[in-house]
Amino acid sequence: MEKRVAQRGPKTSKVEITHGINDEVVPYENSIRFAKEHKGTILHLVPDGHRLKASLDFLACQFRRFIKELSKINQ
Repeated sequence: MEKRVAQRGPKTSKVEITHGINDEVVPYENSIRFAKEHKGTILHLVPDGHRLKASLDFLACQFRRFIKELSKINQ
């Protein structure tokens, strides 16, 4: 008997991922695969580990940009 599993994916057309290439928990290749499978995904690979501690400035900048984009949508 064949078991079918529903494919999971984002419920939005825009996804943005930041992944550390030195991640010791989740391989960054998973994010590359996801980005290839989900059109429109923006992938940032950063020289950092799982917790992205060395990328806080980058993350803050990305988050500010994200909030700015949201505020434009809600006007």
